[in-house]
Amino acid sequence: MPFRLLHGLVSLRRFPFLSSRSIVHSASAQPKSDSKQEIQGFPIFPLEIRRRKRRRLFPSDPDTTLLTTKLSYFLRHGAEAHGLNIRPDGWVPLREVLSQPGMQGSTLEQLQKTLDLDPQKRIELREERVTKGASMWWIRATSRHSIPSVNPAVRLVKSPNQVGAVLFCIHLSKWKSISEHGIWPERDDSLIHFVQSIPENYGAQAQQSSMRIVVQINLAKAMGAGLQFFVTNDHSVVTGGDYRGCVGPEFFQKATQIVWEVETLHEQGP
Repeated sequence: MPFRLLHGLVSLRRFPFLSSRSIVHSASAQPKSDSKQEIQGFPIFPLEIRRRKRRRLFPSDPDTTLLTTKLSYFLRHGAEAHGLNIRPDGWVPLREVLSQPGMQGSTLEQLQKTLDLDPQKRIELREERVTKGASMWWIRATSRHSIPSVNPAVRLVKSPNQVGAVLFCIHLSKWKSISEHGIWPERDDSLIHFVQSIPENYGAQAQQSSMRIVVQINLAKAMGAGLQFFVTNDHSVVTGGDYRGCVGPEFFQKATQIVWEVETLHEQGP
């Protein structure tokens, strides 16, 4: 009895004694029959085997493959472990990447030539102006980061006019510490999170009085001192702080205390 396909799928791994050539030959040898015909309750489907050539996104040169593999590791996973200054939007100074082990022999021209061959543009280069007459090259991976603090969708704030305000909200009990030592990231986070506005009823509680402190950051002064701020998708503002990782009290423009008093006017007994 000639071999017939059930459900139109045969796994060569489950049947090692079969080859693709024998399957095609057996299938082509079957007489034409009605598509509704069934064998033991299973329909018969024609067999089509197509071999697709895998498209290479990068050249097959071993040196080029090794270079892109190293770049992907540093930019997506190992930046912090290797001491690279990676920004929240994923950009890393190119000179720091080229100083890593195994990257010393690479040049900007070599990277540009290699990355231009990738149609998906998974790694990109950019030149940014630092001062008048001086510029700096940056590099980043556009996706698939495993570093929690990195999100390529955030945008760098280049002018204080890009955001309305930079506000940090805390409870009154934390004000003394913050006013002396500055604002630091929360535990298990490398970024400080701010908001651009607060609701009118911020801090209000129905059963008890409450006091909150809203600290406004002098964004122009902080940016002038070298701090970088980024706007996220939900319009909040994040920063990595200064070299210590904090925003010092010298950048506090104003601190406002919000007090909500709860006064009982009438209470009915049992």
